[in-house]
Amino acid sequence: MKTKIVLWGNDENDKRILIAIQLRSEDNKVDVYTFHDEQANENLQRILLYEWREGKETAFPTEGFVHHEMALSLAESILPETVKVENMDLINRAQSEWQFVVLSSKLYQSYRDELEDLESKIGALETYDSGLWENLKGFWDKVRGQLRERNLSRNHADTLKEKTNMLFAKMKELNSKLNEVFVKQSQEVYDRYDAQIADVNKRLKDGGNLQMIFEELKTIQQKFRNEKLVRDMRSKMWDKIDEAFKVVKLQKFGPEAMASGNTPLQRLDRRFQGLLKALKKMEESINRDQEELNFQEKRIKSSDSGQLESQLREAKMKMVKDRIHSKSLKLKDMNETRDQLTAQMEKLRKKEEEKAAKQKEREERKTKKTPEAPAIAMLVEEEMNKSEAPPETKEDKVEEKGKDEGIMEDIKPTSEPASVSGNKEKEEEE
Repeated sequence: MKTKIVLWGNDENDKRILIAIQLRSEDNKVDVYTFHDEQANENLQRILLYEWREGKETAFPTEGFVHHEMALSLAESILPETVKVENMDLINRAQSEWQFVVLSSKLYQSYRDELEDLESKIGALETYDSGLWENLKGFWDKVRGQLRERNLSRNHADTLKEKTNMLFAKMKELNSKLNEVFVKQSQEVYDRYDAQIADVNKRLKDGGNLQMIFEELKTIQQKFRNEKLVRDMRSKMWDKIDEAFKVVKLQKFGPEAMASGNTPLQRLDRRFQGLLKALKKMEESINRDQEELNFQEKRIKSSDSGQLESQLREAKMKMVKDRIHSKSLKLKDMNETRDQLTAQMEKLRKKEEEKAAKQKEREERKTKKTPEAPAIAMLVEEEMNKSEAPPETKEDKVEEKGKDEGIMEDIKPTSEPASVSGNKEKEEEE
């Protein structure tokens, strides 16, 4: 954003003049220089238009002009009453933009003072201070927020970024020395727990008491939770503890236990519980933003708020409102997902209940069949007994034999069976 303007205009006598206007953002003033036509030769025009206005290093004329110092405000013009220009739109736009430049410059000065204070504190450190690290992070977060809102000029932002990076580098150097000690301590803690887990695994392999080993693992888990280690070692040890628990569970309950908790409904329930936690965090985040918005509104309404502070608070309120809007959209999507998961879980529950009911019905039918089997057999035997013929009399035997003879005669065998010939002999005897 340019802070210098060069254009033609007229004085109070309607004489043509060359006007050079410059913003002094540090004290909220505007310098207006006017050169009469006879003094504005080609060399002066070239210097003002192509060097001075563009910010190049050049010597500004020391004489031959009239200087006016004007206060920068939105209510009054930055031009003296004796100076008139045709292109007032250019002046009005510059006046509005320069008001923002002044506010931005004041914001930069505020951040620069805060950064110098941090620089003096960090420079006096001999060991790493986590509190100062958090203060530096908080400072840079504020600056980054202003950069996103484009409330700082590029030059000011680059200056703040360069000094902040230098301080971060200093803090990291101090932290690296502290980390060397911490890594050494972490290794000692890791080796101690690693030996305990190795002993547990050995006893599992040798067939030790599973209940005692399980309780010992629980104790190890509880103690290790409070230990301070570097991230990689902590993650690696947690994996070893989890693996030992899995071996105990496998040996104690069998492979079925390893598969428990992995049904579609259980997996969906775990996802649902995770979503509920995320929903709670999102709602809390929106509430915090809303509290921040209410706080800023109250501060703006307070009589002790300065103009710059009020304007910056308005800009911050806009940022918070945009953030609340974005989070509200995400919260709406999360609630829709929750409703979908609830419907899916209800559907799966009904399926599992129906499946369980059918399984119970099959088992009941199977149970009923077992005691009924002897009774059914007895009924069948009774029916078979009823269908048997009564004892034969001699007349019946003779009649039956006659039937047999007729049958045999129709078949005309080549030789009579022994039983048939025997019957004939008995018949003759009778």
